[in-house]
Amino acid sequence: MKIFKRNIEANLITALKDTPVILLNGARQSGKTFLLKEMVRKKIISDYITFDNIEPFTVATREPEDFLNRFKGSVILDEIQRIPEIFVSIKANVDRKRTPGKFILSGSADIFQLPKLTDSLAGRIEIHTLYPLSQLEINNKKGSFVDYIFSKKNRWDSLPKVSRKKIFSSIFRGGFPSVQNKPLNRLNDWFGSYINTIIQRDIRDISKIEKHSDIPGILEVLASRTMQLYNNAAISSSLKLPQTTMTRYIKLLRMVYLVDFMRPYSRNITKRISKAHKLYFTDTGVISFLLNLSSSFDNPFRGQIFENFVIMEIIKQISWSKVKPKIYFYRDFDGNEVDLILELRGGDFIAIEIKASTSVKPNDFKGLKMLKAQTGNKFLKGFVIYMGDNIYPYDKDIYSLPVNTLWDQPFI
Repeated sequence: MKIFKRNIEANLITALKDTPVILLNGARQSGKTFLLKEMVRKKIISDYITFDNIEPFTVATREPEDFLNRFKGSVILDEIQRIPEIFVSIKANVDRKRTPGKFILSGSADIFQLPKLTDSLAGRIEIHTLYPLSQLEINNKKGSFVDYIFSKKNRWDSLPKVSRKKIFSSIFRGGFPSVQNKPLNRLNDWFGSYINTIIQRDIRDISKIEKHSDIPGILEVLASRTMQLYNNAAISSSLKLPQTTMTRYIKLLRMVYLVDFMRPYSRNITKRISKAHKLYFTDTGVISFLLNLSSSFDNPFRGQIFENFVIMEIIKQISWSKVKPKIYFYRDFDGNEVDLILELRGGDFIAIEIKASTSVKPNDFKGLKMLKAQTGNKFLKGFVIYMGDNIYPYDKDIYSLPVNTLWDQPFI
């Protein structure tokens, strides 16, 4: 199987130098274990332990402090969500001696959504998320589109043309390392097993829900509504579930990194703003499987899924970027909208509109122009990312960019 270098590794190495506890979380099969074992192989980290193995699980559950005291150097504790009680002992160990890079925790569930863990390691832990592969990593490239657009540079090189077929094939396959070399006709089997494992193992580990049969149907409905405003009441009604039950399921799906929400942007705007959140999936291969799509993407969901794809490519790059902007979307009650806002500390931002088309029209820039007029010098740049080939300067600091700018532009 092809080995992919992960761009987040440099951030982890930096964190090991000054932080006692580092948490690497993310969806199952994103490549966390492989990355961490490689760091052990390179002697960056001393030991690797997984709580999937019965012996360390049993000892750590019964005698957590004695278990942790065994390790003199740095140690990886994988599948940490299986023993949430150990966090009290980790805190005590760190407070006795704050050794940088002592504990590297990894898991396939957001442990800080679990009861009593929110504050247990405050000030002692640095958190990183490993997402499925970005297109940069699949193509063995470094750099960051996110850092580049926030720099003073405005040079956009001509890029190799990329066909819609190739883009849709990348969307259909998604970013999990295990599927990159699989034939397209084998993907359904892989994703079917993947979803089943998350339901039967990860969700069962972190919840007391006995009935899991509702989850596949819930996921299918959510996949059809990716990148739309989330309406818990409407979705609960369509599934004939109580709203409280649906809220609980959504929390679990977020905890295992299948879905997440994007918040609305409202700063420095005089218009009435929508307060609903947008739901998105962390992998477009999962969406394609749930909706039973083909790689041609000749279907009514292609605009939503293309938007999800672009936004996730940017979120993945933020995970290793230097600038670390927060993400939002914009929508007001006058029908103006912008798909993505990247905001820096202090309020300066870049706005991005996403179009699953091979050409751009003046109306595609409407939301960007409105935001620029409303927010003044807080608006740094605006882009329409689309499926065409040409870089087009529409207005001062507003451009159209081909989608492969996200991974083919030389970020120098």
